[in-house]
Amino acid sequence: MKELQSEMENLQDKVVDKIFRPIMKESFSCAAKCCINASSKNLNQCAEQCMQKMPVMQKIVQQEMQAFQERLQRCQMSCNDEARDRVSMADINKLSDSARDQLQQDVMKCANKCFVQYREKIPALYGRIEHQADRLSKEY
Repeated sequence: MKELQSEMENLQDKVVDKIFRPIMKESFSCAAKCCINASSKNLNQCAEQCMQKMPVMQKIVQQEMQAFQERLQRCQMSCNDEARDRVSMADINKLSDSARDQLQQDVMKCANKCFVQYREKIPALYGRIEHQADRLSKEY
């Protein structure tokens, strides 16, 4: 789990450095040009147009990260479901300590598989975010 958390932190840093910073730089440069070139009547509209890309990209990243997190949680929930399929909640208190420990270990093994599986999906997650950023750059 720590590896997954570390990889997600690295992903967030990469998104900031490779996607958000260039968009912010471009937006601020554009707004600065508005201050030089736009008429006083059009200054606000010009600057607002320059700043439109960043909130759109932030929303895209938020949606991708949220979907990733939800899929990871569903994987973990399936581990819990598998344990519940093996032993009913009513019978769980009747299990011996060793049987209960084994069930818990099985759930943890399954959850760890989820962490490994989703850690391997982080490059694809970044790829989707990067693709959306490229597409967005062409639209604005």
